[in-house]
Amino acid sequence: MERDAATHASMASAAILSSVLEQHTIKAIHQVDQITRFVKYEFEKTPGQFNLASTVEKGVVHAERHPRAGLVDR
Repeated sequence: MERDAATHASMASAAILSSVLEQHTIKAIHQVDQITRFVKYEFEKTPGQFNLASTVEKGVVHAERHPRAGLVDR
């Protein structure tokens, strides 16, 4: 009986954690999509003049939320 209760509790906990991870992942993907679209728009609007570091300094793109955002021009 205790084993069944523990198994049920573990499964319920795993389901909750799985749902939270799913929601977090969806939100993260959405945020990455937003910043990618923004950077693309700004870069295409003024090719060669867009400065991602300046955009972060102005607070338009929050570095603490997107610490690995970068722009590679090749």
